[in-house]
Amino acid sequence: MILLPVLCPHCHSDHVIKGGKTKTSRQRYKCANPACPHDAFQLDLQYKGHLPAIQQDIVAMGLKGSGIRDTTRGLKISPTTVMNALKKEPALTSVPPSLLATLHPDDVDVMSRRAEEAEVDAMWSFVGKKNAPRWWWPAIDHHPGKVLAYVCGRH
Repeated sequence: MILLPVLCPHCHSDHVIKGGKTKTSRQRYKCANPACPHDAFQLDLQYKGHLPAIQQDIVAMGLKGSGIRDTTRGLKISPTTVMNALKKEPALTSVPPSLLATLHPDDVDVMSRRAEEAEVDAMWSFVGKKNAPRWWWPAIDHHPGKVLAYVCGRH
């Protein structure tokens, strides 16, 4: 018999206990370390869209101008996962106007350059139900292929 140590993927503690099984009969574990920010985890996820490497790929593809449909087909994950990952990414969050109003101009470094050629694209997907579509409009600079600005919301 071979025993493999199970380590928490978040805090790397070996104080791990079994925490039942999922609906698909996969083992769930609980971290017994009180300082760990996460309670439960699985070692072998059935849905690969929640893996950190896939989440990084989603953000990288979004920053390079790939559409949601493009990303879902390339990574074989759902459009909802792509939308949620793009919404949570701090590199893509917009600055609230209320924060801009409180800043002093000397405290803000602004780097602006003129984009030679840019393109605005519209992508949409259903979130939860068919009568709740969500749209994403990125403005993409052609030269570096980066997202200049974006808007998420209803049509």
